[in-house]
Amino acid sequence: MSAVEELLFCKPIKLKATAIALFDILNNFINEANIEWKNCVGICTDGARTMSGRFKSIQALVKQKSPLCIWTHCMIHREALPSKEISPGLNIVLMTVVTVVNYIKMRPLKSRIFSGLCKDMGAVHSSLLFYCEARWLTRGKFLQRVYELRNEITIFLEEENLPGAEKFRDGLFLMKLSYLVDIINAFCRKLELWSRNLKQKNLEMFENADKCVKTYKTEEQYVEVVYKTIEYHLTMLAKNLKKYFFAEDNLIASYEWVRDPFQNTPEGLSTTEEENFIDFTSSGEIKRQFFVIKLSFNFGQK
Repeated sequence: MSAVEELLFCKPIKLKATAIALFDILNNFINEANIEWKNCVGICTDGARTMSGRFKSIQALVKQKSPLCIWTHCMIHREALPSKEISPGLNIVLMTVVTVVNYIKMRPLKSRIFSGLCKDMGAVHSSLLFYCEARWLTRGKFLQRVYELRNEITIFLEEENLPGAEKFRDGLFLMKLSYLVDIINAFCRKLELWSRNLKQKNLEMFENADKCVKTYKTEEQYVEVVYKTIEYHLTMLAKNLKKYFFAEDNLIASYEWVRDPFQNTPEGLSTTEEENFIDFTSSGEIKRQFFVIKLSFNFGQK
């Protein structure tokens, strides 16, 4: 058995992108293609009200046609939502960095001067990267570049007599910046491990932050602030990741029998369906084939 994902259709939106207008485009195509709505088992959208609202959205209108259809929140948007949860202390660092980078990048002359400075100092990179809030996945690269060029940025800001220069020489600011570099480049499955390590004052999982904290370890009051800042950030991040990513755990568990019918029993079946399921799982030959035959999936578009 193999599964192939295909692009169903692509049509322009002529007028307003209301839920009804979008649904009409979808519904017209479904009817023209002679596809039965009852075969629609799932719909995935972002969290906008037009798409995910309870009563008058795309997903609500689709469910009127196919009541058993299940709506899920798009993975990319779910990642973006919890990632927005950031403590005030870290947000100040992020906004400061954004302001500095925009000052350099949006002025061609300043950008060329900074590039020349980086080359003169033998830096690995000669330019900064733009920050885009909508494309949160790029934050890691954006902040990593800033952290790697922090010395060059400091000298540039001092030569320009800009107030941000002292920030890039401040231990507390740099420790927070180094943490942002690490956390945004990290993966949510490590959150619990990191939280346990943090309680033991162990920051080895955040390479840049660990080195920076050790450099300023004599400034105990600042180090303690950083520990509390990181702890708060990890807690909020884990909380929001759980909110957006694990809401369907019970739903997924109810379909475990599809993946392994010999270890899981479905619920909600009629007597006839349950009898057929018993016959199916009682067959030794079917069970043997189940563990021998491989299931392949091809997600390339045709």
